Amino acid sequence: MTLLTPEDQTRLTDETFLNRVEYHPVLGSTNDRSLELAREPHLETPLIVIAGEQTSGRGRGSNRWWSSTGALTFSIVLEPGLLDLPPAVWPRAAVVAGLSLCELFAELVPDARIGLKWPNDVWLNEKKVAGILVEVPPATYPIPPRLIIGMGINVNNSWKSAPTDLRDKGTSLCDIAGREFGFGDLLVGLLDRLSGNLRQLADMPELLPPRWKSCCALTGKIVEIQQGERLIRGICRGIDDDGGLLIETDTEIQKLYGGV
Repeated sequence: MTLLTPEDQTRLTDETFLNRVEYHPVLGSTNDRSLELAREPHLETPLIVIAGEQTSGRGRGSNRWWSSTGALTFSIVLEPGLLDLPPAVWPRAAVVAGLSLCELFAELVPDARIGLKWPNDVWLNEKKVAGILVEVPPATYPIPPRLIIGMGINVNNSWKSAPTDLRDKGTSLCDIAGREFGFGDLLVGLLDRLSGNLRQLADMPELLPPRWKSCCALTGKIVEIQQGERLIRGICRGIDDDGGLLIETDTEIQKLYGGV
């Protein structure tokens, strides 16, 4: 099974916007490790934490992320100030990350049906192939504000090995394409798209909404979204310019936010 080689790790700093790579053959959670690192005052960012195997991955809310050997799990630590990203746009980070994944998958598996399931999943052929978890750790002087973008991608792990109750809900790139993928090439391609989209979010944010709207997997579908203690049911009308999800209920159109 192809994992991340030392040569791949060197490529990540040579060919992408990353300044540091931290690779663990086995790790509980890349986001948890990133939260630890984010408490360091003088941290060289952007950096990435990658796990060859993640044993306690976290999803949004109380969800757990299931992964097996051949999945790619990692978290990126950014300093929004160094990227000219004001706090007002931080809630769009998950949608921007999802868009970056969709654009990468469109190149890798062009015949698949690719969709962004707001706010933090990406689908291939209407099954989950990737998940996103964005977190903002507390920042107190001298620690600057930091943003953590965690991703888990089913790459070379056939979903036939998933727990029985999950098999109909997920898929992997190798299941769709019928071949395995190199983690180094995949990460370089994804990071190139992510850094470009983050630059657009800072400099030309108006260029992003048409693209994430075209990726929305929920548009026109009846959906139920849990927001705290509220269950909102209606027809999805797409993702708005600010990254919120538009839901047409019986009485109004509501805009929901995934938050960070």
